[in-house]
Amino acid sequence: MSGGSMGSMDRTTVVIPTYERAAYLRAAIDSVLAQTRPVDEILVVDDASTDGTDAVVATYGDRVTYLRKDANTGKSASLNLAIARAAHPLIWIVDDDDLARPDAHERLAGLLAADPDAGFAYGRHERFVEEPGTGARRMLGTGYWRAAAPDDFLVATLEDFFAHQPGMLVRKSLYETVGPFDTRLTRSQDYEMAIRLARAARPAVTEAVVFDQRVHDGARGSQTDRFEAGSAQRRWLEADQRIFREVYRSFPLSAYLPGAPADLDAAQTRRALIQRGVIMARKRLWREATRDFRAALRLGRSPLSSEERAILARAFGSKYGVADVLEDAGARRSLAALARSRGGAGLGAGLARGLRWRVREAATGGRLREAALTLSLMLALASGAAVAFGPALLRRAR
Repeated sequence: MSGGSMGSMDRTTVVIPTYERAAYLRAAIDSVLAQTRPVDEILVVDDASTDGTDAVVATYGDRVTYLRKDANTGKSASLNLAIARAAHPLIWIVDDDDLARPDAHERLAGLLAADPDAGFAYGRHERFVEEPGTGARRMLGTGYWRAAAPDDFLVATLEDFFAHQPGMLVRKSLYETVGPFDTRLTRSQDYEMAIRLARAARPAVTEAVVFDQRVHDGARGSQTDRFEAGSAQRRWLEADQRIFREVYRSFPLSAYLPGAPADLDAAQTRRALIQRGVIMARKRLWREATRDFRAALRLGRSPLSSEERAILARAFGSKYGVADVLEDAGARRSLAALARSRGGAGLGAGLARGLRWRVREAATGGRLREAALTLSLMLALASGAAVAFGPALLRRAR
């Protein structure tokens, strides 16, 4: 395939890793072929599928290069194989069940051409489902999205994964700098890679929607670690916790404070500890989170800044909800003890602020027990009182 008059540094290889997704794969390939700015190479990496994937790809002739693995070794290994084989300096990974918008490549490549110092470009997505029987699409919106300045992208990504691979165009040289995808991960390997990319380079961003993300009930994972959509949330959390234990161990505190020097003063250290604690809380790593919050309190009793309060309010805002902390007596006690400790009132109030919408969400959704328990935790953090989910509260919440 040819990109016309584009220079060699503007050429793009599309990588589509696939496994047992023949039913969706054609639509994904067609969306790439329909780009207003043509791509230069399409590599489909088949992770030893048995569902006729090879026949689907064969219908495209020489427009698509088919790489079939003899053994199922997972998505990370597929991506590493394809990136090593890619002939062009820009890499666009498109999932086999998603759909690129027609102007996606034009938008993302344009961002990189306009900003040669950016290591990658990214844009928004919208989720959709196909109605059974009719195949009509119902759009669900973006879901979680964080508007982040380029210098804030790393911290925003550490808080939650919102810039996904089909919406990212990455320089191959950057992939070579940060190293291959982690083959130990069967979930969240794209999240772990996004963190490495963000730490190594500055992005260029568009708020335009560049791809549609399919929501479906199909099975996920590799041949040896296959699981249904209903257990995906738990699997994501387990993978994220594995990633973030390593992040906690290996990233310097300055990484959590964009633009800060390596040697932080006391005020910068406190804010960085609060930020890291909130990130760990969002991954439900309560031991690490409370350790950072305690360390932050030891740095002085000066009132928290508005920025620090805003960071704390995001501690309970992740996609994993609050059910785990409501059921974890140890986590509840640790958080309440922080709020009661010397100088901890501001920290407790900041954490409590982020629970307000969780109470409303549970109440409006008819989950009255969850709403009552969340309200109890919120009031305890705000007041510094002990968190006691006693029989009377539990009876009222049922």
